[in-house]
Amino acid sequence: MSQLPDTSVDFLKAFLAINKRLSLFISALLPCQADADEVFQRTGLILLEQWAKFDQSRSFFAWACGIARIQAKRYLAEQGRQGHLLGDAVSLLVEEAVERTSGQVDDRLHALKQCLQRLSTEHRDLLTQCYSRRRKLQEVASDLRMTPNALSLRLRRLREVLHQCVDGSLTRGAT
Repeated sequence: MSQLPDTSVDFLKAFLAINKRLSLFISALLPCQADADEVFQRTGLILLEQWAKFDQSRSFFAWACGIARIQAKRYLAEQGRQGHLLGDAVSLLVEEAVERTSGQVDDRLHALKQCLQRLSTEHRDLLTQCYSRRRKLQEVASDLRMTPNALSLRLRRLREVLHQCVDGSLTRGAT
């Protein structure tokens, strides 16, 4: 395997340290996950291209969020949806909230992964069909020969079980 230049290694370390928070920030700006994924990719490329210009005395996360805001605006303009982005003041508040709560989010995600593993295979498969594959509730209900209301109720119960499991895990971990 070839050696990466030191600057690339430094960039990778910095980017990997913030990539989850940056993804959360972009997802808060752009509620459509496909849009957020595209802007995340564009932002990552620009961060790499502009790495040499980054002032190491400043916050890499704040710099990345600024670039992400610009990329989100450009992306929405390309899509003909310029008015669908949070204002700068609100996006700064989102950035601060993501920065402040990032450790909590990581803890919750870790607990959620553990709780998902405790579910039956049937319940995990149901959640995958409904959430990971981005299928419509009506489609999944039809495939399972259920009414949409019955499926919605089952999903609500599973979310409640997961919520209680995550909260319980975090409470046990805090003591």
